[in-house]
Amino acid sequence: ELIREAGIQCELKPGVLYLYREAETLEKAWQRAAAMRTFGFAIGRLEPAKLAELEPAIDASRLAGALHAPGDEAADAALFCRGLAARLRTLGASFYLENEILSIEPVDVRIREVVTRRGRVRGDAFVCALGVMDRKLREQLGTHVPVYPVKGYSASVPIVRPEAGPRHAMIDE
Repeated sequence: ELIREAGIQCELKPGVLYLYREAETLEKAWQRAAAMRTFGFAIGRLEPAKLAELEPAIDASRLAGALHAPGDEAADAALFCRGLAARLRTLGASFYLENEILSIEPVDVRIREVVTRRGRVRGDAFVCALGVMDRKLREQLGTHVPVYPVKGYSASVPIVRPEAGPRHAMIDE
């Protein structure tokens, strides 16, 4: 909704395929996905033949199958972030990038000031996009932030024949 509402151009693609090479791993993922399905998320299980039908760009014969989340979406993250930042700037937001936070200074229950290596930043509201942030800052916020580091790989390659390229975002589980 945000992408459409704000008019952000980021190559949004509907539907994500989670690919599995081993039947046992696929079965475990399907069982874990049951919790999501009970909350109304559409997640389907695809055997290799149906997967090949839905996504002809891959050799599904080498896979045990996939989970298909048609309601999930994937986009170019860099385009999204640049588009969102541009939109927020028009609304008066300021960005302080690559600026290490030393401490967060609350007044009552609200954060009014952040101390950085470049000085103090005052504001009415803050969004700290810190990822896996420093433990000291988490403790200062007094909250548990369930963000954990992961290791993964991503590849972007030019598609010579777009008609033969992938139709969905895919994650090799």
